[in-house]
Amino acid sequence: MDKFSALSDHDLLELTKMGDQAAFSLIYNRYSGVLIVHALNILGDEDDARDAIQEVFIHFWNRRECITVTCNLKPYLYAAVRNSVLNKLKKEKHIAKMLEGFKAESLRLKKETQEEDPDVILLQRIEGEIQRLPEKMREVFLLSRRGDLTYEQISSVLNVAPNTVRKQVSNALRILRVNLRSLLMNFF
Repeated sequence: MDKFSALSDHDLLELTKMGDQAAFSLIYNRYSGVLIVHALNILGDEDDARDAIQEVFIHFWNRRECITVTCNLKPYLYAAVRNSVLNKLKKEKHIAKMLEGFKAESLRLKKETQEEDPDVILLQRIEGEIQRLPEKMREVFLLSRRGDLTYEQISSVLNVAPNTVRKQVSNALRILRVNLRSLLMNFF
């Protein structure tokens, strides 16, 4: 690469167009640092800036045969970085707008569903009342109703008497009936 270091940008560009990787590497080494700073000033994130520079140089290498630089190489690369960064920002802004739209639509649908669907409201209220039961009573009740365990199985799992399990389930049902009575009357 030492033989290339004295060459002008124009000469390095011509060699790069012919596929000379050493000339391309020298262009990269000459300008990547200042281009990263340029991209960093726009993006504010070093990793994003480095990614943008990599993309510009990859594009530069892939299209090296047809690239026409009418001015000096440095302003050409600055413009390429600026355009790449601005396109990246436009994409990110568009994606962010789409995500915001999806979130807003999702929230709207969720709200509509919850407001309009009495079954959802009823299930939420029942779940809330179950969560308000005393801890041991809630545990026994959930094992009985959602775990489909018999009173004997629950008593063996929790190491309590079967009569205690029966009493806890009975008390839980009584509490739920009382607390949900007014809500149930509105639905039926």
